[in-house]
Amino acid sequence: MIGGKEVSREIKLALLQRIMTERYEEYHFYKNLKICVRCHKNPAEPHKVMCLECADKDSEQSRKNRQRNLEERKKRDLEKYNRLKEMGICTYCKHEKAVAGKTKCAKCLAKIRNKRNAKKADIDRSERVAYGICYICGKDKVMDGKGVCEKCYEKRMESIGKIMYLPGSEFWRNENKLIFGNGGRK
Repeated sequence: MIGGKEVSREIKLALLQRIMTERYEEYHFYKNLKICVRCHKNPAEPHKVMCLECADKDSEQSRKNRQRNLEERKKRDLEKYNRLKEMGICTYCKHEKAVAGKTKCAKCLAKIRNKRNAKKADIDRSERVAYGICYICGKDKVMDGKGVCEKCYEKRMESIGKIMYLPGSEFWRNENKLIFGNGGRK
């Protein structure tokens, strides 16, 4: 059907598609030339698509947008919380009716209580070895003379072997030789 509203919408969509295609091509044109895709004047930073100046501007704008969105979200969340509270609906799950005098339903109160109690019952990481429990996973018993279980010990030994051959590890070996005189060996 040829009507004013449908035709104008089709024209708008065609124009929008053309603009987006031009922007896409322009972006890749400047990117391939290693020129800033934002200002089209300065060379882009190595392995980047923008110059330092535009990257800083972009970063600052993103920070401002995040801050503004955070404030708006906090305001919306507070309004929603107050609305749910007034209606007597649980502010945690947002489905069940809240317990009288509380803002949460019985299920959510129990869930929160159990989570808090489980956290309190857990032994602090620094105290695990004293109880004979693995320092890392907190599940298995420690090996003799070690603060970790056999499974965690194997993982650590494997990762240490890999770390030894990383490019930066030579620096630490040399540092140890300076400090200990023997490369840190006994």
